[in-house]
Amino acid sequence: MRGGLVMLAVGGVQEYRAGGSVLWAGAGGGLVLVPVWVLVRDIRALRAARGGSR
Repeated sequence: MRGGLVMLAVGGVQEYRAGGSVLWAGAGGGLVLVPVWVLVRDIRALRAARGGSR
């Protein structure tokens, strides 16, 4: 699934560079940032559940 999101993000940036709307580049960036944010949130929740120790 992640590979597909990266492909969509790259496609959005390519559309923008080819003269498309700036929204394509924004959507491409959003497609990358949202899964990264979810991953960070999940890691923080797991660390909090373990007591924060390493």
